Amino acid sequence: MSDVSELFYKVNGKTIEGYLNDINRNPFILFVLREPNSGGYDKPSNEFWMKRVIDPRNNVSRSGKYLRTLGTLAAKLKGEEINSGVDYTHKFKELLNECAYINIYPFSGSGKAGVHYYKTETALFDVQKGGASFFSDSPLTVADKENYDAIAKNRLQIIKDIQCKYVVTVCGAYEAIVQTADAGKLPKGIHIDGKDFRITTHLGKPILSYYHPGARHIQHETMNIDRVSDYYIFHCEAKDDQ
Repeated sequence: MSDVSELFYKVNGKTIEGYLNDINRNPFILFVLREPNSGGYDKPSNEFWMKRVIDPRNNVSRSGKYLRTLGTLAAKLKGEEINSGVDYTHKFKELLNECAYINIYPFSGSGKAGVHYYKTETALFDVQKGGASFFSDSPLTVADKENYDAIAKNRLQIIKDIQCKYVVTVCGAYEAIVQTADAGKLPKGIHIDGKDFRITTHLGKPILSYYHPGARHIQHETMNIDRVSDYYIFHCEAKDDQ
């Protein structure tokens, strides 16, 4: 599909995931989140939550965690220095405007990974076992909310087609996205400064796993992306060149 934005989930023509603005169609990062917090699976999501998170006019519950974690990841992957004790709110919002966002399960959610998320996660594993036919260029509709294979194929098509530098997601989703017949050969976790990262090449781009923004035991500002990038260049790009 020539315009990957056509694959983003919409409600009545209103996009509730994807690009944060209409200008940058080559985002630096595609963040693959779990599911929108719509207040429950019986309440369909009707807004693009990340737009509210980075809007200075809104004080969104828990937005600080997402700004700090996703903003720090974006800054460090761009090679920008982040120092503890400094307020980077404005900088993080600028950087996150250059990114794109989808959810593994895009229709609804309760703030914690639930049954529909896990069923979609399982479908991501299963559809990729079938070979080359695990993509779909059909947009999702509300009628697909329990069609987990269709959701998984749509998500994989977006990850494959979008023109971004990195894909960043969380554990669980990472394993489901990168699962292949050669799963045993995937890089094991990289343990750096008390944090675990995973990174590999899949669907034509580097995919990085990191902690959920709500992980309380992690000091996200001190993540060592430089060493993760070095690991990727050595283990993944070297294999691609062979």
